[in-house]
Amino acid sequence: MQDIQYHECPICNDIERKLLYCTRDRHYGIEGQWNITECINCKLVQISPMLTCDELVKLYPKTFYAYDSNRHNQYYKEMLKKFFFSTLIVKNPVFITPGKVLDYGCGTGWSLLKLRNEGWNCVGIEPNENASEIGRSKMRLDIKNGTIHTVPSFEKDSFDYIRANHSLEHDPDVFLTICEFERIIKPDGKLLIGVPNINSIPARIFGKYWWYLGAPVHTYNFSTETITKLCNRCKFEVKSVRYTGNYTGILGSLQIFLNRKNKRKSMEGFVFNFPPFLLLFQFLAVILNWCHAGDAIEIIAEPRKKVNS
Repeated sequence: MQDIQYHECPICNDIERKLLYCTRDRHYGIEGQWNITECINCKLVQISPMLTCDELVKLYPKTFYAYDSNRHNQYYKEMLKKFFFSTLIVKNPVFITPGKVLDYGCGTGWSLLKLRNEGWNCVGIEPNENASEIGRSKMRLDIKNGTIHTVPSFEKDSFDYIRANHSLEHDPDVFLTICEFERIIKPDGKLLIGVPNINSIPARIFGKYWWYLGAPVHTYNFSTETITKLCNRCKFEVKSVRYTGNYTGILGSLQIFLNRKNKRKSMEGFVFNFPPFLLLFQFLAVILNWCHAGDAIEIIAEPRKKVNS
């Protein structure tokens, strides 16, 4: 076991870890080696030592996908997703009428723009300064730069809907973040969390070459069980789980494995860029989702009802 300084686990507060992998960034060319560990007690997978938010923000490249302002103007891609790659589309919970929504880790705000067009009062939080500025200036969206712990505090029971789609796996302070969600969500509100699934079949097959392992920008990797435990600890009840793996996780993992002995990035190579493979591996991903073994999950949770004493 390497000499690693462990932090308290956000689920169980334990500090004992098992080292799973020592790996490098496969997506962006970030320098360094990173330890991926598993909590001995609750099995939550996490990077060790844990990075601070300031350290993490400095690692993100300008090419990070969520910072792409062109996503606002790709109607044809949205239609392809709808008809052929439906698991790439987030399934927002149903509300009788639009209310107030917070999108945590919203990037440039492309999802908020859709919700605004549906009548929602939209607020976003984004740690990257450039991405949040694009959303404010180009889309006229209310996007606050920072984290939920650094922006001005919201009032209790402010939001009908909070969405954190593929943002919590990037959050070093995930326990405090979900606790703050519980404070600012209305008693009848809904929380959507989308995260990679470390218990998926692709994750088990590819190990440290799994697309979504994502070191170092993925500080945590959850399973259905661990994200449920974390929500329960933060006074949320998970109401539904949807498996949303797609071709990227399988095909991308295969390309990473093939690139393992060179400096190519994850999307560089014939396998990932051969169009027929997209449909073939999307079909395989759908089968894995049906088997509850896909490599991404979406949960809908609600605040735990308070019992009067």
